[in-house]
Amino acid sequence: MDVLYVRAMGVPGMTDILFEYDHILIRSEYRTPDIHKHLAAHMVFGIRGELTCVVGDDKFKCRGAFIASDVEHTIYAETGDLLLLRMNG
Repeated sequence: MDVLYVRAMGVPGMTDILFEYDHILIRSEYRTPDIHKHLAAHMVFGIRGELTCVVGDDKFKCRGAFIASDVEHTIYAETGDLLLLRMNG
């Protein structure tokens, strides 16, 4: 299986991103991502703790969430470790 590994710069701290065929593993020191939306629906899971999610006008904590396509959201993990599974897009 081909794996693409990226260390992103240009945001406060660093972000390590591991792209696999069917998932993306994100390890980030950047804890406050901007609200955004895109065409890909996805499921996201906190690896070592809860996620803080803002979806539309709702803010909540959880261990995992499904975000539909074209919905404004931001998700971050206090540890910076999360697993993202893309459903389409």
